[in-house]
Amino acid sequence: MSTTCPTCEGKGYIEEEMTCPDCTGMGCGKCKDGVLTTRRKCVKCKRKGKTG
Repeated sequence: MSTTCPTCEGKGYIEEEMTCPDCTGMGCGKCKDGVLTTRRKCVKCKRKGKTG
């Protein structure tokens, strides 16, 4: 019977979540298009606000 480590999920290491440096934890970035400022989904963290 094989079991997977619940802490590392079988990876052998733990990924530490850090605040996304691209969106500073907001989950979205600002796009400036002339005078309008719009928000878009952060491509690095996919709107989670955390990486890792």
